[in-house]
Amino acid sequence: MITGDHGNDPCSDCTDHSREFVPLQLFPHKSANSIDLGIRDTFSDIAVSVAEYFNLSHSMPGKSFLRT
Repeated sequence: MITGDHGNDPCSDCTDHSREFVPLQLFPHKSANSIDLGIRDTFSDIAVSVAEYFNLSHSMPGKSFLRT
């Protein structure tokens, strides 16, 4: 899994995090298929997916994308 936090828009004068989307790439262990996960509702979908992968209980918001 490769991702990044909110980035800074190089065309903006703002010095705060100014990008509303973050990149996300997954490289499944046993698959080379390309699946579009779409635009997720929240960055916490990553944490929920990791928790599901490791079979951890949690109360985090978000939806796992592992079964997509």
